[in-house]
Amino acid sequence: MIIKKLTGHDGFTLIEVLVTLAISGIIMVVVVTVFSSMSRSMSGENVRVSLQQGLRSAVNVIAFDIRQASLDPFKKGDFKIIKAKEDEIEFNSDINVNGYFEADERFRYYVSSSTKSLQFQNNGVSQPMLSNIETLRFTFLDKNGDSLNPDAESVRNPEKIRAVDIYVSANEKYWGGSGSEKREYRTVVKCRNLGEI
Repeated sequence: MIIKKLTGHDGFTLIEVLVTLAISGIIMVVVVTVFSSMSRSMSGENVRVSLQQGLRSAVNVIAFDIRQASLDPFKKGDFKIIKAKEDEIEFNSDINVNGYFEADERFRYYVSSSTKSLQFQNNGVSQPMLSNIETLRFTFLDKNGDSLNPDAESVRNPEKIRAVDIYVSANEKYWGGSGSEKREYRTVVKCRNLGEI
């Protein structure tokens, strides 16, 4: 059996251990910083894309329904725009084209003041469409393209509405809480059942 004699050069000195720990610490800080930066960047991009798609989808649904506003194929006069405010629209349409008003043919779009979410109400039941809404603005236009609600008032004569300018903006925080993203979407819809524009 061979016994190896230990000398003073075996093992690590305290300075070598401290230098190794310092280098390891620096490497870890760099790795964590790069990972954190990439994570924030991905979070921001995901929020941007999600928010833009959500706004586009919500406005397209509203635009589709407004395009159908006041559909009254039998000219009974039961189908019309009921409320036209800067931040709310309510109307009914004979969507099943039977000439009779039914509960599911009344539409309302507005923002809930308590949840700051865009709401769709049909048949008396509200459903959230999109959260974190900053602004929902309807500008109602007459046959000349002039605003019928320039002072943010309700439209007094909704029968003069020929088109609606829809504007929605929303602000959503990045995941992890490091910043936020604001997006907006706007479109003009011609109300094809209300007359020529």
